[in-house]
Amino acid sequence: MTDPNAYPPGWNAKRVQEIVDYYDSMTDDDLAAEIAAADADPNPNNTVMLIPSELVPAVQELLAQHGH
Repeated sequence: MTDPNAYPPGWNAKRVQEIVDYYDSMTDDDLAAEIAAADADPNPNNTVMLIPSELVPAVQELLAQHGH
């Protein structure tokens, strides 16, 4: 059976499943620690922000155009 999903370059069903499994196996404390670590990222070129869900596709497109 053919996978009906379309993946970005370099991605496939196995890679996606590995990420799903990683986050599904985390405890709430593990997840909170990962979020805290991301917030503490000293890289001044990164920004963490909340955006409305309906804007996610547009932001993803902009990131793809920018090379991220």
